Amino acid sequence: MTDLFRRPVNQTAFMQHLQRLVSTGHVYWCADVIPQERLPAFAEKWSSFGLAADIPARAYRKRSGKASVHLCLAPMSFDDQDKVLWWMLSTEGAQGLGNSDRVPGRVKDCRLAEARIVFGHYELLQLPRSATAEKGGPVSWTWRLSASRYREWEALLVERIKARDTAGLKEAAGYLVAMPMFAGVREQVKRLFDERDKVAGKFKLRLPAAPKLPSMRMIKLWE
Repeated sequence: MTDLFRRPVNQTAFMQHLQRLVSTGHVYWCADVIPQERLPAFAEKWSSFGLAADIPARAYRKRSGKASVHLCLAPMSFDDQDKVLWWMLSTEGAQGLGNSDRVPGRVKDCRLAEARIVFGHYELLQLPRSATAEKGGPVSWTWRLSASRYREWEALLVERIKARDTAGLKEAAGYLVAMPMFAGVREQVKRLFDERDKVAGKFKLRLPAAPKLPSMRMIKLWE
């Protein structure tokens, strides 16, 4: 049971954890906040979902037509006054979030645009594996900045270019490069740098070349 309360080492690790689960069919989800001390009672209350099942137990549940359900806790850095952010993710099948009348929260299907999993300023969705792929081509699950957050970054870059604030632009570039470089985020950051350079050219403002963006790698999830 104690494994249920493991916390990913940081934000990127947590996002990778959710991405992996959704990529393996855990598309039904619900989420909420709970006081730290209530976690054991919460896990016990919903033990019928097989939250504590290990890999062999999950394989047996799958063969029996039952769902795989995971309880995911946000990194400790996201705690607010000893309250824990939690997500519960489930595959199709009996005793899963998609087929139970009694559930811990409003269940959503993350394959729907209006029900995507959101974490901070990022949303999890399916995008073409290549930015130049034809419509109907292969897709994969990835994170990207929400549309509103992307527009805010556009506005910030334009504002600082108009003010000829090179120090502010350097600071903004540092924040952009430090974002978790999932494929969707990486494409957005590249586009923001392209737009920055285009606007800077119109104002005849010379800026350093856009930095080379790091690639996402699989990282250790747990301490």
